[in-house]
Amino acid sequence: MADLRPARLPQGFDAFSGDGILAILALALLGGVCLALLVMAVTRLRPSLAATARKSLDAARGLDPSERLLVQARLASELAKAANRRRNAERAKRLTAIGERLSAELYRPEPRLDPNEMDGEILAAIGGRG
Repeated sequence: MADLRPARLPQGFDAFSGDGILAILALALLGGVCLALLVMAVTRLRPSLAATARKSLDAARGLDPSERLLVQARLASELAKAANRRRNAERAKRLTAIGERLSAELYRPEPRLDPNEMDGEILAAIGGRG
C-alpha cells in the first residue's frame, strides 16, 4: 500500500465553497419533500366502505325511484366486487343477492321495491347502520 501513488483530485476539489453548501441544501430539501409526499400518500385517511356507500345513497335520495334503484344496483355491484377483493365471501354473497334483486326489479314498468328499504339492506350488508 505504501508504494501506491496518492489519489489525484482536481485542483480545488477539496475546497468547501458556498456553491457546494447550496447544492447540498437543495438536495436535502428535495429529498425531504419527496419523503414527506411519500409519507402523506401512505398514511392518509381513507373513508370507510360504509361512509362511501352512505354518501352515494344520500346523493341518490332526490332521484326518481327507478333511477334510485339503478344507483343502488350499481353500488351493490361495486361493493360486492370490493368485498371479493377483500376476500369477504359472506359480504360479497349478500351484496350480490341484493344487486340481483335490484337488477331484476329495474326491468319492471312499476318497481315494487322500496328504495328506502334497499338503502337499509345495502348498509346492513356492508356493516353500516341502516
